[in-house]
Amino acid sequence: MVNAARVGRWARGLGLTGVVALSAWVVELTREPLERSFVQAQNLTDSYLLPGPDQTVLFSLGYRDALADLLWAHAWVWAGQRLGKRERFEFAGDYLDVITRLAPTFRAPYERVTLLFGVLSGVKLRQEDLLRARALLRRGTEQRPD
Repeated sequence: MVNAARVGRWARGLGLTGVVALSAWVVELTREPLERSFVQAQNLTDSYLLPGPDQTVLFSLGYRDALADLLWAHAWVWAGQRLGKRERFEFAGDYLDVITRLAPTFRAPYERVTLLFGVLSGVKLRQEDLLRARALLRRGTEQRPD
């Protein structure tokens, strides 16, 4: 005679194994289309998610220099990735506007304006990028005349 408790445990173990196998099969079926759409999403243009400079100053809650440092590091990472792909960093001007509004005497953004706009990448710059860079350099000479 077969023990009913033993059969019950065996059936539960088999059911759990079936659920795991079914889950692995579903993951294998959906993995490739999801991976394809993920790669396509990575190849799209960048997105700029910060509010305007004035709202970002309010958003900093008094930690303006800290937020400016954080954004500066973030902008350099994005610029480096774009430089490696020989692409233009689309939102360099937006980041620099926010950073210089948060910390007007922060020297590095004024010194490296042209690097963030992608002068070294060999990408043809737009007229608006050049005008924005010139405005930032003027603001830098006003804030830091030395």
